[in-house]
Amino acid sequence: MKYFILSNSAVVCDQDKTYTISNKDYRYEKIKKYLFENNIDQVKKILEPSINIQKKGLCVKDGLVYFNDDPIPTILGNQFLEIENEDDWQFKSVFNFWYNLKERLDDAKASEIIESLISKNAYPVTEDGVYLVYLDSNSDQTKSNLNKNRIKNFFNFYNYSNCPNELQDLFVKKNSLNQIISDTFGFCSKKLYNILVQKIFDSSCNFIKYKYFFYGVLFKDILANENIVYCLENNILNVEIGNINNYKNLNSFLRDFSIEKNGNFNQKRIMNFMSFEDKNKLLEIGTFYNSVKKHIEVDLQDINFSNNPNEIHEYFYKEYQKIKDPIFDLNNDDCIEKLNDVEFENYRVLVPRTNYDLKNWSSTMNNCISTYAKSVVDKTCQLIAIVDAETNEMLYNIEIANRNVQQFLGKRNKSVDSRVKEKILDFLRGEKIIFSE
Repeated sequence: MKYFILSNSAVVCDQDKTYTISNKDYRYEKIKKYLFENNIDQVKKILEPSINIQKKGLCVKDGLVYFNDDPIPTILGNQFLEIENEDDWQFKSVFNFWYNLKERLDDAKASEIIESLISKNAYPVTEDGVYLVYLDSNSDQTKSNLNKNRIKNFFNFYNYSNCPNELQDLFVKKNSLNQIISDTFGFCSKKLYNILVQKIFDSSCNFIKYKYFFYGVLFKDILANENIVYCLENNILNVEIGNINNYKNLNSFLRDFSIEKNGNFNQKRIMNFMSFEDKNKLLEIGTFYNSVKKHIEVDLQDINFSNNPNEIHEYFYKEYQKIKDPIFDLNNDDCIEKLNDVEFENYRVLVPRTNYDLKNWSSTMNNCISTYAKSVVDKTCQLIAIVDAETNEMLYNIEIANRNVQQFLGKRNKSVDSRVKEKILDFLRGEKIIFSE
């Protein structure tokens, strides 16, 4: 190969062909660079790009890039002209997305969308043009265009810089869609692939919704392959609720709850949980369990649990509340303490021992007596409850301060019948709890 570099052009002679490239030609500076580096292969690729990209249906004419004789979007074409390798992954991934998109939209609209994406540095995570997206109620121009053209939902596009940390590797690895599925679940059967493409991914647009990865966080390594397929096929779990930490926490609970002595996970136990209708409660179980586990030792094998998620939720909710709002003794006065379980007439007296007793009273009586716990500790008041001696039903709550009754109320803070009230007050006077009249 012979060449001459002139001020206004470059002349290259290769075998029986001579090429003259004007300094106004986009290829001029690149050819100069590679000629000086003696990189003949790259010079040939630039001089006759259609030889290298002919199989893709791409060619360059007069500085424009064509696909099957139709020009591709300008911004995409410019990207192609700038790359040094026609197999550039970034170009190929965006090109494939655009090609799939234009099969459903008119060329102008497809071009408008692809230009918007490239201008935002939003690129696919797979070579076949699959984007990583997340739903958002605030629509920008790209999302509006997609929605107007009956592409479901509003969403934003992730790129390396704005995606969650745990997903940044997707933009580095540049895996195929099959590999992404395999990394998520630990396997990628044909059936799993088809279910994901048809039901989970937005296959009409080549999108992976970010929350798809929540399935993997929850299922991987604890659920058998056939059960993963079953859950996805039958919409067992709705990952649109909660965040990725919720699913990590639930996975942690299910691991500890279903582990058997042989190290295997009890699939029946896990599937029982997956089938529970209240998905918010499922996520809360994981959250409460992991919060409790940070403060106290929890051995799920020692706790006599049924397989009822409601009961398990209730247990860990109470334990979580104890951590969030620590239990403490009320340290009642001796004169009040001695009344506990004392019966008179058809009644019995209850004395609260901890702030959680008052929480239970508050729930039973539908009042705010739980907020008086600190006042009892500070000795500014004392509290008792009157229950039915036969049925144990709580009937009344009484607040006493300075040996005077401050409040004497029934459920939902209702007034008490005067005759009943006087009978109980007489008992308290006799016990020297309140002043005699």
